Amino acid sequence: MAINRRMLLGVLGAADAIPSLSKRARGAEGALPLDEILARHTATAGSEAAQSRVRGKRVDLQIIEKGSVVEAHYRANKSPAFRIDIYDKDRHVFCEGLDAKGPWIWPGNAAEARQGVSEAKASGLTGIQFNLYGLKQVPALGHRMFADGCKEIEGVIITCCG
Repeated sequence: MAINRRMLLGVLGAADAIPSLSKRARGAEGALPLDEILARHTATAGSEAAQSRVRGKRVDLQIIEKGSVVEAHYRANKSPAFRIDIYDKDRHVFCEGLDAKGPWIWPGNAAEARQGVSEAKASGLTGIQFNLYGLKQVPALGHRMFADGCKEIEGVIITCCG
């Protein structure tokens, strides 16, 4: 499976937090080669050994969609499993995840969760992989990586991988 730019932008989208990947920090020399991107990612995110010890992650975030802001709580582990709960003004409105039985969704007004669509498994696994594995570990998961130039997102120019 090839990694597309949109998948990896989530990982590299934190370019402001990783100044070594930001074109602003690098000057005008243009996009970096893949080996340099991977080296800088490893230097910023921790050693390869440290990255390989990560077993799970919890992230609390805000999502802005169609002008509305909602809160989300994302949890993932390498079993592989994930769950994201969405709240609108402290009201639980949606939940989805992936566990040993497969993908599932739980709309806020439903009494219980139901099976998700089959495509949700692939996107859930991709999210788990990009949240819990270092970029150098990604090819071993069956993905192909390549440098894909620079892209501007909300005024920040970042180096992209595909």
